[in-house]
Amino acid sequence: MKNKGFTLVEVLAVISLIGVLIILFTPSIISIFNNAKHQISDMNKQNIIDAGKLYVTDLLNKGTETVDGKTVLVTYNGLSGYDFKSGICTSTDQSLTVSVKYLVEHSYYDKECDYNGNTTNCKIQPKYADTCKVTAKFTCSYIYANPESAGQDNAVKYAQIDDYDVDFSTGSECGI
Repeated sequence: MKNKGFTLVEVLAVISLIGVLIILFTPSIISIFNNAKHQISDMNKQNIIDAGKLYVTDLLNKGTETVDGKTVLVTYNGLSGYDFKSGICTSTDQSLTVSVKYLVEHSYYDKECDYNGNTTNCKIQPKYADTCKVTAKFTCSYIYANPESAGQDNAVKYAQIDDYDVDFSTGSECGI
């Protein structure tokens, strides 16, 4: 009579082979998951920076937003357009800083999030909403209304922003 089935040696060999395969591939699989997490984190960071750039663009171009059903100018400390340019160019550090919470509340970032209500859909946890900040640094110059009056005390000059860069603020904590 023939026995049907596997011998103990065959079963142990298969189990050993499966164990070796698990040992060999587990680090690779863990590495793939970690790389995916880092890529998602980098994408979230870039999205926050892009949201800051959109906000600055709206400030520079007198963009509008809807607040409580009304269309209003996008402002920073009450300034927009040329008034904003003039104010930022005369400030000592020529920069502005905004929190992710502000960007979310004004629909520049993470439109699914509501820090005043249900926060389960928020990409940045509520505890980091105020500490996660982006800073825009500006490079300014001036154009004189009358080029011959350049350098004179009574010369009329207009501020212009030549360039700006947006990045995370020093010490900004985002939890991503």
